[in-house]
Amino acid sequence: MISRFCLVAMAGIVFSATSPEAQESDVRNPVYEMARNKIGLLRYCRDKGLIDRALADEALDVEERGLATITAMALPYNKRAGDDAEKRGETGIYGSGSRQPIANMARVFNTTPEGLCKEWSEDSMTVLKAMRLRGADPKDAASPGGPSRQ
Repeated sequence: MISRFCLVAMAGIVFSATSPEAQESDVRNPVYEMARNKIGLLRYCRDKGLIDRALADEALDVEERGLATITAMALPYNKRAGDDAEKRGETGIYGSGSRQPIANMARVFNTTPEGLCKEWSEDSMTVLKAMRLRGADPKDAASPGGPSRQ
């Protein structure tokens, strides 16, 4: 099952892939901004006690390493827009374009804020497991798809 957050991120990837000239002209990168928003949301979830702190910290570690991979791809991104998206997430606001409080998003998806937080952290743990299965070192942001080369 594809998670709700993944669907939103995939829409950003499609937008990025289909309009490179727009991406270069305004330096907006929706994938980067959504990744930053998710990091903020996971902090919000952790700080509000909506998910276990240890699970949230591990999920944050995975997401921050993923962000390092995104920024290493040499695609343009706007750090200020990313900072804003992350700050919004830290206050419980979901999204970088259309912005909604986490409670509203939970209602849209027929769940609770706790349910969304749990799903987001589980998504991150799924990524971590997949990296380990592929032989990638999850502590090495430079090796998102394979083992470290040293």
